[in-house]
Amino acid sequence: RGDPWFAIGLNVCWPGQGGTYDYDRYWQRLAAQGGNYARIWVGPFDCFALERRRDGPSDPAGLGRIDLAAAWRLDYVLERAAERGIRVMFCIDSFNSLRIREPYPGWQRCPYNAALGGPLEKPEQFFTDPAAQALFRHRLRYIVARWGWQPAVLSWEFWNEVNIIETYISADVAAWHRDMARYLRGLDPW
Repeated sequence: RGDPWFAIGLNVCWPGQGGTYDYDRYWQRLAAQGGNYARIWVGPFDCFALERRRDGPSDPAGLGRIDLAAAWRLDYVLERAAERGIRVMFCIDSFNSLRIREPYPGWQRCPYNAALGGPLEKPEQFFTDPAAQALFRHRLRYIVARWGWQPAVLSWEFWNEVNIIETYISADVAAWHRDMARYLRGLDPW
């Protein structure tokens, strides 16, 4: 439309012990102070993890499978943001998924890890492995189909701080981002 819009907000990465209900309070306080923007993570370590390791035979999660309970929690949080006029940067993953050592490693729980049945022997292969790329595209298709229409979603961000994984190969990561951005642009009509 061409109207100027100024983002006033903060990084509200993940909930505390209150789960999604924390966002009732976060959004209320942010809106009360004139805030209209926030960034949330759909990372590997909280209640929003869409693709996570399977925790037993009855767990419907796993590589290439969307955790529908986590998706519902995101529905809830985004709906509450929209009600308060808050636009959200949707950060799809975090370095933790591909980090082996402290601080905050998550590779040992990452569904892409070959030790858990995934296609990757090493985290840095995420950016070059065709199977991993296909799986991530699958996740993007789901994300856009479920939340692309949502007025609260302002933008997509692929990674939080991906450059702090142990073996960061800039050329591979840049090429991956270029290709995924083209794919995402083709999926998202908005």
